[in-house]
Amino acid sequence: MTTTTFAAVPRYRRGPAPQDAVRLYQEGLSIRQIATRTGSSYTTVHRRLLAAGVTLRSRGARPRT
Repeated sequence: MTTTTFAAVPRYRRGPAPQDAVRLYQEGLSIRQIATRTGSSYTTVHRRLLAAGVTLRSRGARPRT
């Protein structure tokens, strides 16, 4: 039986691809929702968004329109 470990997957390949995280965030999903959907941690998604230069929304409810 072959066992795959995390060491076999490069660190940068874990979690959502940066462009996927950005797209989902721009579609209105929260960081936590993106993390849950992609099986990543909140911190991973947050760091990917910041690295991509995304301006993060303020915390809390979305403004009413």
